[in-house]
Amino acid sequence: MDLAPSDRAALTAPSELAGPLPRTVTMNFDGDARYLLIIVLLFFVGGGIWLAWKGYDDVQQFRDRASLRSDGRDIVGAVTGLSYPRHGPASVHYKFTFNGVTYSGNAEEPTEGPGTSLNKSDRILVRLLPSNPAVNHPISWEWSPAIGWVWVAFQIFFWGMGGVALVFLCRDRTLARKGNVASGIVTSGVAKDKYFHIEYEFRTTDGAPMNGNADRKEEREVGAGVWVLYLPQRPRRNDLYPLLLFDVDG
Repeated sequence: MDLAPSDRAALTAPSELAGPLPRTVTMNFDGDARYLLIIVLLFFVGGGIWLAWKGYDDVQQFRDRASLRSDGRDIVGAVTGLSYPRHGPASVHYKFTFNGVTYSGNAEEPTEGPGTSLNKSDRILVRLLPSNPAVNHPISWEWSPAIGWVWVAFQIFFWGMGGVALVFLCRDRTLARKGNVASGIVTSGVAKDKYFHIEYEFRTTDGAPMNGNADRKEEREVGAGVWVLYLPQRPRRNDLYPLLLFDVDG
């Protein structure tokens, strides 16, 4: 696996890798790092904000339902329209008049029991808060607390996506800052979409043979010399230099 003398002579280690560890690195916003950062912000940070807002909204709905059960007043309203999404129950729009003022509302049509198969202009019983008629809901359609767990499940998925992106960023940064440098040789290069899947071999400082693989836009010929960064305590965590996500400052 050792490089030929001519290949060793042709390979000159980048000067920025010769400094002391840990190195100073910056994120490469011209590459894939910006996309991973966007994923982290949207799914991990933004998703957390969204979950907090949704949790607040769910708590408010719980309070509204409790108030309607204890202090609500029943009144007859009329269906004004129905909306049919691709998935899930229809959304029923209705209106009613209380103390001479007309109010409107909407709710998901139940899949079974009273209130199913409504049509426009059908009558519908609505329970409202006399102190705030804008808080209202069809009487027989109980809002299910289980819907909150659906949002939590979605958020766990979003956090998982953001977490994976964050792990990639952290791992690449650690490798850029603390990775040892080794000369390697390309053993395979295969075109893969817009990238080339490159496999390579190298030896650690104590002489242990290792291998790795990486995707790069630039093609590397079999037998070409390359530089590899690897973690000394975990040499299986390695990558071709330059890295995709972080630049090493000289």
